[in-house]
Amino acid sequence: MKKDPTREALKAENEQLKRELRAGEGERTILDMRTVMSGAMKLLRPLIPANIDVREEIPEKCPPITGEAAQLQQLIINMGTNAIHAMQTGGGRLTISLDAVKMGSKGGKEAGDDGPADFPADLSAEDYVRLTIADTGCGISPEHLGRIFDPYFTTKEVGTGSGMGLAVVHGIVKGHGGGISVKSTPGRRTIFRVFLPASSEKPAVELTAADELPRGNEHVLFVDDESSIVEIGHYRLKSLGYEVTAFTDPVKAFRAFADAPDTFDLLITDMTMPQMTGDILAQQVREIRPDMKILLCTGYSDRMDEQKAAGLGIGYLMKPVSRKEFAEVVRRVLDGEM
Repeated sequence: MKKDPTREALKAENEQLKRELRAGEGERTILDMRTVMSGAMKLLRPLIPANIDVREEIPEKCPPITGEAAQLQQLIINMGTNAIHAMQTGGGRLTISLDAVKMGSKGGKEAGDDGPADFPADLSAEDYVRLTIADTGCGISPEHLGRIFDPYFTTKEVGTGSGMGLAVVHGIVKGHGGGISVKSTPGRRTIFRVFLPASSEKPAVELTAADELPRGNEHVLFVDDESSIVEIGHYRLKSLGYEVTAFTDPVKAFRAFADAPDTFDLLITDMTMPQMTGDILAQQVREIRPDMKILLCTGYSDRMDEQKAAGLGIGYLMKPVSRKEFAEVVRRVLDGEM
């Protein structure tokens, strides 16, 4: 059977994301999670709206762990983003804390009781560093609670910032020899606890919060008919500081643009989509705003390549694409360098 090039590109994109998350495995160091958390919060805070109160609870002392710093920062940003989305309607409180716990110890103050510390059943070490992320948002219904770590499972509408899901978080935690637990009360709160085995060694290096990828604060309209690609694109752009409006329907995306064309700075679109292809969407957008910056980020297409895109005056990026290349090309298109 002949392979579908578009499906193959999607599969390659998802595999690329997994490689990014696995990057650094085998190069782990002894880390101070307080420094990891501080660095992650500097990247997360620009994403937090004013109606959400943020509390960081970092102890004066905390045992180190063995881990990969970038993955753990990504874990905190991912979980924090999910918590923010749970409170996006009515606001609330986001609490992110660290503490040291021993197997069999009692729950933290966010637990609301004196019960066990919610240790996952498959943990066996004695000492752990516990990362707790608690929100006072909409909560998770009991019928969904058992599926939240499934790849790309979400109860939120695509395009409203549902993040990448918790499968990525689960993979990072398990890859570090840890465990994760969750408690949720619909309409009231959700509490995630991540347990990472403590180390008796001293941290080898201090992690800085410097983000070497080019960033921005412009408003990006992101369009792709594959919901998983929308999830990935939305997450990447938000983590780089951009405001994002995302759609899986190019017709709806065009209507949103036509209603407020001056609010967007860049259109990123796939090529092969039902109802309207990427080049047609770009053409209609340019009819309204001739100066609109456009990046065509696509897999296989017999109608479009880099030379044809250049002839239309738009940027071109072939899937799959790494986060680094994506960040650099987006910045170059916005700066008028391609």
